[in-house]
Amino acid sequence: MIAPGAGLQLRFLDRTPPPGAPRLASTRHQQRVAPFPSHASASCLVILVCALIARPAGAQSLAAGSLLGTVRSEAGLKLGEADVTLNDDVTGARRSRLTPRDGAFAFDLLLPGEYSVLVERFGFRPTLVRAVPVRAGAQVQLDIVLKAGEAGGGIDTVAFPGVPAGGPHLALHGGGSTDDFGALADQRQLPTGVASLLPGADGELGAEGLPGRLGAVAADGLTRWSPRHPRLAAADLDAIAFPMAALRGLSILPGGTDAEWPGAGGGLLSATTIPGARNVSAGLTLSGGPDGQAGSAVLSGPIVRDTANFTLGIAAVRLNPELPSPWQADSAGPAAANTIAQDSFATDLSRYRRPYKPATMIVSGFGRLDWSLARDHRLNVRASAASATIDDPDLGPDQPPALGARLTARDLSVAALLTSVISVRFGNELRLSLDAGNRDYTAAPLAGTVFADGGFAAGTTALQPGTFKRTTFRIGETGHLRFRFGGLKFGVQGIFSTFDQTFTDGRAGTYYFGDTTGFASRTGVFRQTVGTLPTASFKTTALGFFAQLRLAPSPGLEILLGARRDAETVPVSQIRLNSEWLRLTGIDNRTVPKQRAQISPRLTLTWTLGATRRWQVEAEAAQFAEATDPGEFAEALVHATGTRVRRGNGALGAWPGVPDSTVAPVQGEALTLLGPQYTPPRTGRVRLGLTGNLGGALMHLQGSYRHADYLPVRLDLNLRPDPRSRDQYGRPLYGTLTQFGTVLAATPGSNRRFAGFDEVISIDPSAYSDYWGLSLGIEGRVKRSLSLMVTYTYSHTTDDWFGARLAAGLPQPFADTSGWTKGRSDFDVPHRLVVGAEAHLGARARLAALYRWHSGYPFTPGFRDGVDANGDGSARNDPAFVIDTVAGAASVIAANACLGSQVGHLAERNSCRDPAAGELDLRLAIVVAHLGGAATELTFDAFGLARSGADVMDHALYLVDRTRALTTNALTGVTSVPLVANPDFGQMLIKTDPGVAFRVGLRVGF
Repeated sequence: MIAPGAGLQLRFLDRTPPPGAPRLASTRHQQRVAPFPSHASASCLVILVCALIARPAGAQSLAAGSLLGTVRSEAGLKLGEADVTLNDDVTGARRSRLTPRDGAFAFDLLLPGEYSVLVERFGFRPTLVRAVPVRAGAQVQLDIVLKAGEAGGGIDTVAFPGVPAGGPHLALHGGGSTDDFGALADQRQLPTGVASLLPGADGELGAEGLPGRLGAVAADGLTRWSPRHPRLAAADLDAIAFPMAALRGLSILPGGTDAEWPGAGGGLLSATTIPGARNVSAGLTLSGGPDGQAGSAVLSGPIVRDTANFTLGIAAVRLNPELPSPWQADSAGPAAANTIAQDSFATDLSRYRRPYKPATMIVSGFGRLDWSLARDHRLNVRASAASATIDDPDLGPDQPPALGARLTARDLSVAALLTSVISVRFGNELRLSLDAGNRDYTAAPLAGTVFADGGFAAGTTALQPGTFKRTTFRIGETGHLRFRFGGLKFGVQGIFSTFDQTFTDGRAGTYYFGDTTGFASRTGVFRQTVGTLPTASFKTTALGFFAQLRLAPSPGLEILLGARRDAETVPVSQIRLNSEWLRLTGIDNRTVPKQRAQISPRLTLTWTLGATRRWQVEAEAAQFAEATDPGEFAEALVHATGTRVRRGNGALGAWPGVPDSTVAPVQGEALTLLGPQYTPPRTGRVRLGLTGNLGGALMHLQGSYRHADYLPVRLDLNLRPDPRSRDQYGRPLYGTLTQFGTVLAATPGSNRRFAGFDEVISIDPSAYSDYWGLSLGIEGRVKRSLSLMVTYTYSHTTDDWFGARLAAGLPQPFADTSGWTKGRSDFDVPHRLVVGAEAHLGARARLAALYRWHSGYPFTPGFRDGVDANGDGSARNDPAFVIDTVAGAASVIAANACLGSQVGHLAERNSCRDPAAGELDLRLAIVVAHLGGAATELTFDAFGLARSGADVMDHALYLVDRTRALTTNALTGVTSVPLVANPDFGQMLIKTDPGVAFRVGLRVGF
């Protein structure tokens, strides 16, 4: 018998009995049961005891699972010569075994999915076990008891009563409810969006209170990273090369506890691609509506029967929803701004006052080859490529629509896995992969233009333009050594990456006008980054070693002990010396660690409870180390020498163009230092979970705690300290404030310690993040015609990671943070609820409903963009001082409960919260025909039937009073800023709800 957890043998090819071997059932009976009936038999009296020992990979492959078991009689006798047939419910591929005298059977290196297991033996009633879940890196054990009887009496059919491994999981393309929920979860058909159905995750690749940029996508056991914009928290486009049409399963792994995973602190989205089918099959889906169309086609079948199978597919999505106008059409400010721009400057801004239709087009092609080279050698090759074009892209919750801008994304992913069995106790896996991609953000045809008084903007943002490219080659060798009470997995991985990035903040330039009066005279504030083309090209090398021991000291208990060591080398020699900064301060901007090594321990305990093994307790503790952020290293390269900042205050006289160097002269160099203590983030996580099978419905209860440190904080080292310089509320001022209507800015140069330099940013790895959460989920069929998926997560996230969600490029608002930044995290979402229900309306129709709801994101009461309240050079990072003596403030404070306890104090970070967000989507599916045994369906989808919390809210507590001027007391150094309360605080600022979207679709299988 194969030792538990081996997962190595490739002896799962279809096997017919040797010549002369007795048949276990008549040919007539075999033909009758071939379709693997899925309905439950009313005569099911068989006693089925299912022992599930399904764990995160011990000596298992990350890309495959295994199924072990025994066949017994009712009297407890082990039955030899039982025919055990395993059928993949999706691809139709089959594997067969004849049990020896001890009744044992084993299927190793199974592709992940749901399987049916048919057991037949002469003199016993056949038994069919449905929906046996096989997960990557896990093994399932079945003890099947056959009842004496004749085969002609029918088949005893039962559902798998065990507990799947690895927590919540979405099984896709099995024709079940999760297909409907997945289709409703994300109109783009991307797995990152569908991941919002899983506990603790959002649709942007974020998980457990950390942003998507600290997460990763893995396909078939191989982690891949796409190029990313360094200022965006979301990473939802990482999966454009893996559309839902290419997948058969989706899981969120909290970092990936198996030591073979390199780790991702923000969560690992693990996807399994569709393997080649044993028989030719095809699927086609088409859907369309007034504002979007989608389609996919998948062809699968054998190249050489029982030896080589293939899958080919293509998926395309085009979305063109109509969104409300970026400027409120009935507001006086936008109307006046548009009139002034058109009459005085021959520039038409009317499109900002009309609804607009941002277009998204994603086309993905994918393929896979599964080839049994020999009895003990198997090759799996997959390839996928995708192109995405997004007009007027959404650049985050704090960025206005940049009409006329475009994002172009391209990804290529190729991977190969060669699995070999060297001996009975030893095997190995060789993995090779190549991932390449680029993200090109073009600018809008107008310089950034912000109107502080009304809170509306036009033109490009500070995040555009930018081009980001990444190519990563990965090679890994994994060895598996089995012994009687467990196994040992060990290996080495090499990751070689090339990066090309052209980006710096504010290349297009940004104007800040107070109101239409200042706009008419083109009086305000301007900022732009200039100098040499900000291009960074570099390579990194990472080498990882790992080892993991699996022990099974007793039949219900499994222990995994693992560790990995990752060493990364970055090209520090490419950072140019800034000799002037060294002369002034004695600080060498090249003092950055060249190599970083990190040891990450992993521990998992799993205990399967009860005689029927329907309950499982799992405890995990692990640490994960991130790789160097390529955006941060590229910034250190670009902002070493050659990048400068120019600023202009007052009469600018050039809009819609940019002012010349006389009006907005260069103020100094922009420098970024990583520092001698720079290190990427590190995450530790502890998780305790309980999973049970409640009569076919699965219950998940999970508690987790996560601590992340070495998170990057941006500090401006060139601020001029002046203990005397304060505003009327005691806020430190770093420069001489000047007022232009409702705009505040520091006089250029007055806030700088060293002339010749503007911003000198130190990326200091000093922030932390703590998360704890409790999730409860129930999924499965609760009645014959009703399936449910309900997940609720309660969590709490605290950190001192300022600006992590809104704009990673913002510096801390105070040189001495003095504890102000500690508190509620930008990613603190206490409540998340997902409710999915699917009801069968007779034999030919079903209705699916999906409702998702979560708490609103927190925010800090502050000022409008363009108000630099502390004069540090950033017009977007200042909190407000809560005081009820400002005109109109008393009524605003009374109307917002989050402000009442803060009167007389600086507003606490993230002390207020946006409204909760929710969405209801529906699908009606009707079977209209059957082609070749597969159902042909018409689908009617409605997205956003009930939607809330989709709009951008007003976070400005105060406005600068343009009717009064600021004053400075020459004796005390106190500057009094004229303020007035914003009556719209906490109300809608920009409406972004697209309304209800309808689709009509057709799904055909052959």
